[in-house]
Amino acid sequence: MISLARGYSIKACATAAPAPDSVQRGIFRTEIIVLDVVYALGAIALFALIGVVAKAVEKL
Repeated sequence: MISLARGYSIKACATAAPAPDSVQRGIFRTEIIVLDVVYALGAIALFALIGVVAKAVEKL
């Protein structure tokens, strides 16, 4: 047990939290893959937009 100020305490747990069902069964959900792809495409589009704006400012 870990003691904190004002009499509060935290009980230390010796066991790890159980993994989610999808991890336990080895299922890689398609929603996660789609979200990762959308996030990556968004990041690429953002950098492309910054590059286009930088080129336009450079021409001024």
